[in-house]
Amino acid sequence: QSPIWLKRLCPASLETCDLLHISSLAELAFGMGEVDLQTQAAADGQAEPEVEVQRAWSGSTIESLLQGEAPELLDWLDPLQAWGRPLAAEAVDVEEVESAAALQAVDSDAVPPPPLPPPRWRAGELLRRVRLTIARGGRAAGFGEAAVVRREPEVESRACRICMEDDGPGFDLLTNVCACRGSLRFLCTSCLLKAWEARGEDNKADLSCRVCYQPFVGRAQELLSKQLRADVKEQEAAKPQPSSEEELNRCKQKIAVATKLWQQCSYTEAALLFEECIAKLSDMCGGRNFELTARHNLALVLHAQGQHEGALIHARAAHAAFGETFGAEHALTLKAAHNEAMIFADAGQKPEARACYEATLGIRRRVLGAQHVDTLKTSVNLGQLLVSLGEAEKGEQLLRETMLSMERVLGRQHPLALLTLQNLSIAISARATQEGKPVPFEAVELAREALEGRQRTIGDDNIETLEGRRDLGNVLAASGKLDEAEENLRQALAGMERVLGFGHPKTKEVLSRLRSLLETHGDADKAKLLVEEHSQSQAVSGAKEVIAPKSERGVIVLVILSVFVAADDRRCGLARAAVAHWKALAQELRAQCVEVEVPEEASDALAFFAACGFREAKVAAATPPLGPPRRRRLCIELG
Repeated sequence: QSPIWLKRLCPASLETCDLLHISSLAELAFGMGEVDLQTQAAADGQAEPEVEVQRAWSGSTIESLLQGEAPELLDWLDPLQAWGRPLAAEAVDVEEVESAAALQAVDSDAVPPPPLPPPRWRAGELLRRVRLTIARGGRAAGFGEAAVVRREPEVESRACRICMEDDGPGFDLLTNVCACRGSLRFLCTSCLLKAWEARGEDNKADLSCRVCYQPFVGRAQELLSKQLRADVKEQEAAKPQPSSEEELNRCKQKIAVATKLWQQCSYTEAALLFEECIAKLSDMCGGRNFELTARHNLALVLHAQGQHEGALIHARAAHAAFGETFGAEHALTLKAAHNEAMIFADAGQKPEARACYEATLGIRRRVLGAQHVDTLKTSVNLGQLLVSLGEAEKGEQLLRETMLSMERVLGRQHPLALLTLQNLSIAISARATQEGKPVPFEAVELAREALEGRQRTIGDDNIETLEGRRDLGNVLAASGKLDEAEENLRQALAGMERVLGFGHPKTKEVLSRLRSLLETHGDADKAKLLVEEHSQSQAVSGAKEVIAPKSERGVIVLVILSVFVAADDRRCGLARAAVAHWKALAQELRAQCVEVEVPEEASDALAFFAACGFREAKVAAATPPLGPPRRRRLCIELG
């Protein structure tokens, strides 16, 4: 009865256009009357319905499913209505224009279809669409569609947690500089420096927050370490011949400065300061423990420079000395064991690294607790190592468990949490590749989140940010997004050439990966030029300028656009199974909620979604009006 509508819906709109979506009318899926679908399915003794996720729909399958529906109901599913909103013209493509022209030729009374929607709509950015084919007994029984959207974050009060100011001449507000969350994560530079100065000379080497007791990161770390270094130079100029106690305190401060220089990738300066402190502390009364700390941190500097053999010598010596001085289960001994395992892993001695990580993790869980930051660090590194050993599924499971704890303890924006997200994205991608499946969207999204978080907290030229960009490029390549993968790998290579130098192992690793990507996909000339540039110590060509991320990432929402079940298969729990699948996907993507919009007159659909746990949603003031017909927005908040 509706050949024109079917021509408009299938197959072009669903198989060729990424921006079309279907308006929601769950009434089609559930028939009349209120019923608990899950209870009904169990009472009938029917098997649990199978929901199969497909990347594309079959137009002929959907046409056969919709063939018997009344035209007035099919109008609710018209994709050109696009939720009743006026649509922009920019996104119209050639195939859809031709389809619209053919439609006009068939039906002279048809209203000209509005243009298709742009990528940004409904006060949010469309990240992807999720299409479901609902199968029952091996045959298609229905379909559904949802959209994953990133919404702008709500405007919140941003004031310094100490002075409570939010603006003024020279006012510089820092965000997410430690593990504090909520309103406590805001701290102005003036209050940061004043609070640090008030600690006194004996405590200035401690560059950690006095609220959460975690080290400052990002700009706060840079400001404090710079100020501490200036203070040390001022003390040396004012009193060239200090007392033993003053010299010991200066060495403590220099070790703190050198540690921050290492974290900011100033490896040469850091190594010189550590070596200076080691020479002075070796003959100083009371300096043994600080000497071991300096040797231990020097091992990490050598490791960062790619000098694994020298790093292992210092790390083993520090580990043995800490164990002899404090015992095998002391926090410093365990920290040295953790870092020794990390150097083993990067030196290619992965079985030794695994044994060391597993032993350290077991002791840290028993002595410090499963939620302690040091325990979580070891757990993250062990998960990453398992993935590199080919045990992607086991590594992914460990990283997911660690990430849940990380969010509770440190928050999602802390550098350690961002490292966990980065490693988790690699694990998900590796598992999909091992199983011969497409790389899930979640892997790319997590890699992007980790990279953008590092850009905001530690800057574009920090080695951890560059490694995050490298890993995003690798995940994109595994996902088949080759152009974007090449762009990110070129940016990572340019940054590593600038920060680490052309001969560093990590720089050569990215060069090899980019070259392999180009050669595999037929760009032999590009690959040859890449190698020639690097051999002549020329910066990689074609690296685009890095775009700064937004100050806040926003929240993810999964919006159910349509659910349809064929008449003979209704009231069997199929639609409920589709909703359960979307809820699971939303939780996997860390979405804030699942939303659906239903016409007010569709009482059956409203009752169904209420039975699934949906409640009336609060509509933000910036949300565009729905337009006729009036719809109600329902949602499920996710923890």
